[in-house]
Amino acid sequence: MDKMAEQRKQKKGSKKSKKSWRKNTDIADVEEHLKELRRDDRTGGNVTQKNDQSIFYVDKKKNDPIKTGKTKQIEAGDEEEEEEYVPRKQKLMQKLKKEMQKERDAARKRKVQNIWGQEVMEISNDFLEPTVKKPKVKPVTVGVGKSDIGAVSIPEPGASYNPDYDSHQELLEKANAIEVKKTMEREKLNRKVKSVSVKELKKQSKLWLKEMSEGLFQEVDNTSANSDEGEITDVVKSNMSNKLKTLKTRRKAKTVKEEERERLKLKDVKKKLNDINRIKTFKKEIRKVEQLSATRQKKRVEEKMKTRTKRLGRHKYEDQGITVQLSEDLTGSLRELKPTGNLLEDRFKSLQKRNIIEARKPVVPHRRYKKKTYEKRSYRTKTIKEFEPKT
Repeated sequence: MDKMAEQRKQKKGSKKSKKSWRKNTDIADVEEHLKELRRDDRTGGNVTQKNDQSIFYVDKKKNDPIKTGKTKQIEAGDEEEEEEYVPRKQKLMQKLKKEMQKERDAARKRKVQNIWGQEVMEISNDFLEPTVKKPKVKPVTVGVGKSDIGAVSIPEPGASYNPDYDSHQELLEKANAIEVKKTMEREKLNRKVKSVSVKELKKQSKLWLKEMSEGLFQEVDNTSANSDEGEITDVVKSNMSNKLKTLKTRRKAKTVKEEERERLKLKDVKKKLNDINRIKTFKKEIRKVEQLSATRQKKRVEEKMKTRTKRLGRHKYEDQGITVQLSEDLTGSLRELKPTGNLLEDRFKSLQKRNIIEARKPVVPHRRYKKKTYEKRSYRTKTIKEFEPKT
């Protein structure tokens, strides 16, 4: 009766789709056959096809605990059934549980200390774990290319609300030098752009012609020429009288000059020989100086690269300038101090200087395309009616 009931239950299943076929078909005999095949693969093949030597062996040593253990293990392995299928989701949950257990163990070992380094408490409770702030994982690109300049630059002593006289004057000189440089550049650009009129060009050409023709058409006075000639002859005569020497003095001067020449020549030869003998020391000294200069240059470049402002966009970084108060604006108290500069602009420029954002300029509102205008039909008819002659 039970078998008949099972057959009836199996017949009730629908056969409209493949899912119902798989669900309602009996595959117990197929699974049993596959299980036998897997067991045969584990044990080395089907028992009916094996030789007697591969199945049985002669035990020469009696009561060997190692061999008996091995045989027991083999027998237990033969009788073991195939491992059950574990779903992927269940495996992931088991892995997560293990990781959570490891984290709990690490949290229990982690100890909290106060500012003096003394142990205060141990986090061993699962309810306290969510209260512990974990460090946020930052991307790898955070801080790449950022300069070593501080976020807040220390102002100069002259920029204080109540500075001393010397520091305030130094700051004023710096600000003045910057402004002078700006005005000079502006004037230079204005000179290049400035257009010259026709009258000015004619005037300049006349002046140039006059300057270039000076001294070409002048008359020479005879009296001055004669006096100059007399002076020249007197000078020549005096020089000739001084140059007249005897043969003895000339010979002596010649020998002295030759001796001096020979002495200088020998000195130069000795110096060259000495330098040749000291070639190795010279090379060492040169190498040492070059190495020292190279290291210094490298250090300077590295320091400059750390603090330099890079060009990240199309615009170049422009310094904000010095905010300084004049002598008559100084109050000496914070209550009467008038605020100077813009804090938002200062922070914005600081971000640009530290290579966090690119240099920007305010965009003037403009239209990229030419605006098209159309006349409405109603407007056109209205204008025509206005200009029509009245009858």
